[in-house]
Amino acid sequence: MEPTLNQSGISIVEICIATLIIAITAIVITFFSKNSLNMYRDSYGAESAYIAAENKLADLTAAPYPVDGSDNVTIDHITYARQWVLTNIGSVTRAEITVSWLISSGNRQITLMGAVN
Repeated sequence: MEPTLNQSGISIVEICIATLIIAITAIVITFFSKNSLNMYRDSYGAESAYIAAENKLADLTAAPYPVDGSDNVTIDHITYARQWVLTNIGSVTRAEITVSWLISSGNRQITLMGAVN
């Protein structure tokens, strides 16, 4: 008569492998969550910069004699530097508004062009 081996339960190797799989999954989820949050913050910054440029274009359009210039505007604790240059093209004055701001990975900027008159 052969002795029977009791093979019920989980071995330490199986527990280590399961723990390793859970740890790798948690690291991947954390990485993608952080990346997603950074992308959201950057897109929000770009949206705010575009709105700041549109507001300046509206101000220049309403001004009787608009001139070149620059200023800073703060939106949600982020400072955006705006610069605008006006160019006469025939009977139309074109405004080129550049908005720059600082993000974690460096400096970003957008440019908006539009007719002033």
